[in-house]
Amino acid sequence: MNAAGCPQKSAIRKKPRRRARGSVGAVIKKLSNVNVFVEDQERAKDFYTEKLGFEVRSDATMDGFRWLTVGPKDQPDLNILLARPQPPMFSEEDAQALLRLVAKGVMGGGVFETDDIRTT
Repeated sequence: MNAAGCPQKSAIRKKPRRRARGSVGAVIKKLSNVNVFVEDQERAKDFYTEKLGFEVRSDATMDGFRWLTVGPKDQPDLNILLARPQPPMFSEEDAQALLRLVAKGVMGGGVFETDDIRTT
């Protein structure tokens, strides 16, 4: 409103929003893989499968890198990669830096949900 109480016109012309060419709406549907860095993949596998009751989804070695995934039995669409930071994924220097952080326990991997924390 201007001083006379009339609606004020804007000097800026607003363009209608258009969807980008080739856009089909939301492209990302869900999170399917998450990464948890570990010092020892075998110990981590034992913990996740024997203590938490997860199942192994894949366990393969490719170019010196072990691709080990686990997941909750009731959540088949989620894979947790238990990865040891090492070449070729990281340089040796970066891998050592990450391993030091993992050893300190500062590389959190998320939050798990449970019905009873005392029995888990």
